[in-house]
Amino acid sequence: MDITIKIEGLNSLAESISFLASAIAHHNGMENTVKAIAEMNKEVSEPDEDSKEIVVEPVNEPTSVPTTVPTTEKSYTLDELSKASVSLMDQGKQSELINLLQNDFKVTALPQLDKALYGQFAIKLRELGADI
Repeated sequence: MDITIKIEGLNSLAESISFLASAIAHHNGMENTVKAIAEMNKEVSEPDEDSKEIVVEPVNEPTSVPTTVPTTEKSYTLDELSKASVSLMDQGKQSELINLLQNDFKVTALPQLDKALYGQFAIKLRELGADI
């Protein structure tokens, strides 16, 4: 990949410097200096054949990726799990939800689920398609 740097506006800067120099020269009575500055201004505004563009190639530096690991598990409430379960039932997945509770978590109803298992249950709900 090549990057080309082009600085625009240098012509107007050179012209301004040239006007300033000519004003100082005129004030000091140096008419020849004014002519020399005009020639210099002409040379600056017209690039010569030997001018080159500067091409800067990027340096591939390794990027560091933050390696933060969550130290605590997201905790869910019975209300959040209930809402997610209702959304699954609305999708027609009531039998899957009942099988999940009875076979995987050995309970017959959600309020019987141990709070320590809320996170695992939420993962299973997500696998079934719940938005939790």
